[in-house]
Amino acid sequence: MKSLFICLLAAFIMAPTITYAQKKKKEKKPYEWKMPSKLSGNQVVDEYINSCNSTYESLIAAKEAVSIFRIDTTYTKSPDGELCYVLKITDQEGNKKNFSTTLLQSIDVLMSTTDITLNMTNISLQTTTATLEMASNPLLALTHGKYIKDGPLLVAFGGSQIGGIVKALKGQISDLKMIKQNAVDLGDIKSTDQVIINKVAGDIVVDDSELADLDSIDMGTNDGAVEVSDEKLTESEKISES
Repeated sequence: MKSLFICLLAAFIMAPTITYAQKKKKEKKPYEWKMPSKLSGNQVVDEYINSCNSTYESLIAAKEAVSIFRIDTTYTKSPDGELCYVLKITDQEGNKKNFSTTLLQSIDVLMSTTDITLNMTNISLQTTTATLEMASNPLLALTHGKYIKDGPLLVAFGGSQIGGIVKALKGQISDLKMIKQNAVDLGDIKSTDQVIINKVAGDIVVDDSELADLDSIDMGTNDGAVEVSDEKLTESEKISES
């Protein structure tokens, strides 16, 4: 009996291993609106298609406006020994930008999300009318029906994106506003619209070897600076994420 068990165990161990590969789920392609190569010539349908197209383009532009910049941080010390940040704003390729113009652009894009949301609501309302137009014109349904079907998909896509876009834009507006409000000058070294000095709050310890020499830092310029009104900032704060 024992020898039979050993033989069976050996046969099991030496048998080829069978693996069961799990089927990989197909990755869902991100939604993308595409204009027809040619409009239909039907006023109702073409107005619907153009409305979808402009809404999609505005939505993508708003999405791309999130994090269109980066802020490089350098530590330094003031003449009296206080630890400070030197904050330099650039685009993603490292080219100089201005804090004020970036703040203003972010506010303008945030304000545009209200129109995007309204346009998506209008598309939903117009879908029934455009669909009825298709029902009365079978040839039109063949050539441009897919664009009417795409309308609700666009609205669903926009609905899934707009809240995150608004939240991100409000976050970056808040950060830019705070950096500008906390700008300080260190003696003859003055903050500009491209490079801003902020004092470090809290107990942050930085090794002296990591500190930049204040006199060696390129502080940029105020060229291209714009005024961002308190009224505009207040209006942007009213935009809801929902």
